[in-house]
Amino acid sequence: MCRRTRGKESRAHAAMAKSSHLRVVYFFGGRSPQSRLAFDLAAARRPDYAWRFLALLTAQDRAAFREEQHAPAAILSFLNPCILEPWLLERAPAYNVHPGTPDFPGRDPWHFARYEGRREIGATLHRMTARVDAGEILDVLELEADPALPVAAMRETSMRAAIELLLRNLDAILDNRIHPRCQRSWRAGAKRSRKDFVAMCEIDPRMGDDEVARRIDAFPVPGYQNLYMRVGGQVFVYSPGDARSLAAAAASATGTPDKPRERLESGIEVRRGQPANQPAKQTRVA
Repeated sequence: MCRRTRGKESRAHAAMAKSSHLRVVYFFGGRSPQSRLAFDLAAARRPDYAWRFLALLTAQDRAAFREEQHAPAAILSFLNPCILEPWLLERAPAYNVHPGTPDFPGRDPWHFARYEGRREIGATLHRMTARVDAGEILDVLELEADPALPVAAMRETSMRAAIELLLRNLDAILDNRIHPRCQRSWRAGAKRSRKDFVAMCEIDPRMGDDEVARRIDAFPVPGYQNLYMRVGGQVFVYSPGDARSLAAAAASATGTPDKPRERLESGIEVRRGQPANQPAKQTRVA
């Protein structure tokens, strides 16, 4: 079925599409099951095109891709972590499905929407430009999230909305008759990056309980210990099972290197010997 294309395999796919005389759609995705699902559904809906799934996740992948000859009929980007280069975007009409509303461009929109107390989530279809999440908005699917559900549920809802948005516009995209279905624009100054996400995962012992609670609520990812705190040159990792706030626990962890700390509350794990400027080993960026 749809395997990650790279090297000889990638060139073989291109040759196959050329010999079949079908126009080729480049579909850029990532490791997520949702990107593969979207690819499968789109390819099944429009079998009059040759479909090529591309996950350019490493420098080697990208170098091999540049060596090929490219003449796509259309370019689709869906949960794609790789920024497409301008020379490729000039080869064919290019569209991206962003898994968030226009108010939250960039990375991890559901996390930042939750942090800001927003209930609107969804997906945005837009033309691709050299700048990420900056092209003309063509369609938006917006839903209201249940505030009682965790942020992980907001993510899943956004992913489903992104697939639905792609499929309802697919024919118009491929038939070259796509036009804006709404009058929306990107929120100025709201674009977030991986660096922004990692920064929001750090808890400062001087933060108030409200701010700590907002971060604990908005930035967890199931299976990972995202939230952490630096104290005295060491990194303390928050565990979701703790019933007490990280701010309260920080009060017992503010000793100095020459003064022993009190026992940490349950849910705070000290990572001894890890430099305070390297918390990413404990942090997963979705």
